[in-house]
Amino acid sequence: MKDWFKTNLGLLLILIATVIYLYVVLSITDLSSYHALRLNEKGDLLAGIFSPLAFLWLVYGYLQQGSAIKLNNENISKQLDQQNEMLKLQIQERLEREHAVQPIFDFKATPSSHNNNEMLKIDLKIKNVGEKITAFQLFLGAPLSQQLTFKPFLNVEEEYTRQTLISREWINQFKDKVYVQLPVEILYKTSTGLHYKVVYVLNISTTETGLFYEMYSDYIKLN
Repeated sequence: MKDWFKTNLGLLLILIATVIYLYVVLSITDLSSYHALRLNEKGDLLAGIFSPLAFLWLVYGYLQQGSAIKLNNENISKQLDQQNEMLKLQIQERLEREHAVQPIFDFKATPSSHNNNEMLKIDLKIKNVGEKITAFQLFLGAPLSQQLTFKPFLNVEEEYTRQTLISREWINQFKDKVYVQLPVEILYKTSTGLHYKVVYVLNISTTETGLFYEMYSDYIKLN
């Protein structure tokens, strides 16, 4: 009941004001000669009496319309907030699912001299200690830009080894630097069908047979 009064308080007030206005107007107006008035005079009299009421109800209708629009906008805003929250939850769930099917690479790179130090041999070992992946590809990035391998899949706990040779002549181009950087890119597809890339960087010494490596990027989505 309280909610009804609260919702319809404006209507009740306007009705009370209308009744009071009509009572006051009719009390102070002499209507005994109303029937003797000409038609246009009757119209003027009625217009004079009811014009304030018409204006009052017009203002009330305008305010009611504004309240309805405001309430509608608030409802739309709440719906948008709910949809945004649902979208955030869906995105979070999708990210968690994608993360759950990712591999975890145990990456190692070991350098050694080859062919009387004319070549640098790098033994790459990549062990998957995460989830199974497919379309496993291994690349040397720019400036060499070479594909080293393609495997249909890499199982859990499976280790892949690959030797690659880099000429000292190529390394000597960068004698002005202590190290030359060579990216190793791992491309793969998870069980969700999404393609990713992980990049390691080999920092190859230009003066001796040595290198150190580090992960450059983790789980770059390609599609």
